[in-house]
Amino acid sequence: MSSLAGRVRFRPAWRRRPALPAALTDRLTPELGVTAGVAFVLAALAFYAQGGVANEPNTYAEVLLVAGGGLLGATALASPGRHARIAPLDGGWALGLFGVLALVTAFSIVWSVDPGTSWLETNRTFAYLAAFGGGVALVRL
Repeated sequence: MSSLAGRVRFRPAWRRRPALPAALTDRLTPELGVTAGVAFVLAALAFYAQGGVANEPNTYAEVLLVAGGGLLGATALASPGRHARIAPLDGGWALGLFGVLALVTAFSIVWSVDPGTSWLETNRTFAYLAAFGGGVALVRL
């Protein structure tokens, strides 16, 4: 024979929470959230920026890329996760070579046939560099 060891609590039906399946809760991780967030931001930028020489949507997209990359870089520098030791910069070579490409793109304004368009492409390359640097910072976080 058995008996109850404790009190039985009654919860109304509207206060009961539906239980998530174990297969779903095992897959919901912070990494999945970050991945979904980055994918959403990149998809939104891809649909907003028109490409070509349309200045207004491209300018806003470039500003958002530079601001996001700077914010991620500042967060990576300020994070207390790796303060005990100096870790190697993962992706440092790729980031450095991308910086060299951005500098060559900037210097190409000097010998360009259409310097105005080269200036726009230089700004776009630096925005891509900032977004790539933000991705490297996100890996370090």
